[in-house]
Amino acid sequence: LTPADATAALARIVREAEARGMERAADRARVYASNYEQSSDGRNTFILLAEWADAEAAAILARAEQIERDGK
Repeated sequence: LTPADATAALARIVREAEARGMERAADRARVYASNYEQSSDGRNTFILLAEWADAEAAAILARAEQIERDGK
């Protein structure tokens, strides 16, 4: 194991943790959304937040995979 390999592995762990955090935020936003009436501004706002957090999580993982491909 080289220092570069260790650095890459640690960076991957950090990105995965960041993505998991965004996924947890999306889940929490959906819980908050469920406290509002269907089609209300509050519900729609939290649903939009959840969708954004899901997209961010996916983008983080996609960037991580691209970095790994480029590094090999």
